[in-house]
Amino acid sequence: MWGNVMAAGLTRPAPLGVQKFTWNPETHAFVKGWTNKEIDNADQNVPMVSAKTGMLYLAHKVSGDYQYVGLDWHTGEVKTRWLFPDEGRVWNSLYGGMALLEDGDLILGAALAIKRVNVGDGK
Repeated sequence: MWGNVMAAGLTRPAPLGVQKFTWNPETHAFVKGWTNKEIDNADQNVPMVSAKTGMLYLAHKVSGDYQYVGLDWHTGEVKTRWLFPDEGRVWNSLYGGMALLEDGDLILGAALAIKRVNVGDGK
C-alpha cells in the first residue's frame, strides 16, 4: 500500500476525477452537484473545504510535478494553483492534512516534512 501512495501517478497514470454530492432531504438521497475530470488527487491528500473562500483544496499532479489546486465549491472549476518546483516526494502529503492561512499560504502535513507553501513562489 505505501508504495502505491508514494508512487501514485508515477508508475502508472493516476485515476482522474473529483465529484461533489449534496444531500437532498426530500428524497433522502445524494445528488451529484458537479464533476471535474481534470484532477487526480494522486497523493491521497485529504481535501479541505473553506467556507470563507468558497473553495475545495486538494493535491494534483501535472507531468509528474506536484501542485495543489483550489476548486470553486459551487462549480468544480479550478480557480487557483500552487505549483511546486519539482517532482520530489517531499511534496507528497501522504494522507496529511492541510491548512490555508490568512495570508493565503498553505501548511501541508506529510510523512517526510511539514511544509509552508508561500503564495506566489511555490516554495
